[in-house]
Amino acid sequence: MKKFTSALICFAFYFTVNAQKVPSSCIPADGVKALYSRDAYQIALNYIFAKNLDHKYEAVIHKSTVDTFLNALIAVHNATSLKARDTVISYLNVHTSPRPDMQRLKVGANRSLDWMIKLRDNIIPTGDYQVDQLLSTYQLKPEFYFPYGATHAYIYLISDSNYNIEAIANSFALLSGVTDAHPRKWVGDGSNIVGATAKDVVFLTYSYGCGDCESGCLVRRNYDFKVYLTDCSVEYVGSQGDVLTCDPLSINEEFIPKTIIAPSPFKDKIDINITGSFNYNLANSLGQTMAFGVSQNSSIGGLQNLPPGIYFLYITLGNTTTYHKLIKE
Repeated sequence: MKKFTSALICFAFYFTVNAQKVPSSCIPADGVKALYSRDAYQIALNYIFAKNLDHKYEAVIHKSTVDTFLNALIAVHNATSLKARDTVISYLNVHTSPRPDMQRLKVGANRSLDWMIKLRDNIIPTGDYQVDQLLSTYQLKPEFYFPYGATHAYIYLISDSNYNIEAIANSFALLSGVTDAHPRKWVGDGSNIVGATAKDVVFLTYSYGCGDCESGCLVRRNYDFKVYLTDCSVEYVGSQGDVLTCDPLSINEEFIPKTIIAPSPFKDKIDINITGSFNYNLANSLGQTMAFGVSQNSSIGGLQNLPPGIYFLYITLGNTTTYHKLIKE
């Protein structure tokens, strides 16, 4: 269960091995596919770069690679009998880092160019065939404009779809008058999911970072899973890294509560596998109580008007209070 700690304390490096293989499914429940779609694209793109595959020169991220990782992510999500699954999904809410960016790029060019002036004024098409082809092909639109120096400016472009932005930036860099083009850069650190494949097996590492992640996380712990695509069964291989003592509600992996809460993300109600009555308090990410009371029927309803975001559910049974991290869509 979660235990409260008053401050960040010294941490140690340790490794646990709890190899467990359980049946699962690659069939997503409502909302689950959308929850992991961006993650699957991000993992696929990073895998392509890590393996130095020829796909790295293509703007469109191969759907077959994306689908492979998406199925693996869904299988881990559905492996609800694994306590480690609850740790990385229900408690730590681990998703991919947005690096490299898959939707935004910036292009530096002479700001006297007619197409730069048009983009500055949010006018599309610009009249430049090559520019307009790139904008149309990848559904790019101006996000903002930033002059620099005496003669140049950056135009920041954004797409609604996920692409290998590096490849698109390379196409812009070939245009006359363009000085540089590259994906939007992110600073800091955070949680991430890394994937790799072998024959009929996908390896996923859920990496949780905390503690001054703007400067580089002070604490990091990794949780390793294997997904067997022949039947979508999932094996929890083990975890390694730092003890997660930097979170105000640190996790003792040997005592993860067996309470199952669904669905997550939720819309209007939450179902909990508790028989009998229990006290609850639902708080938003600012710590403000949004709902509280006593449940008599293993559910909490009337939540449809809550704004989307991250919520924290406290459940009290007798003298024991457990904490659960949820998402409202």
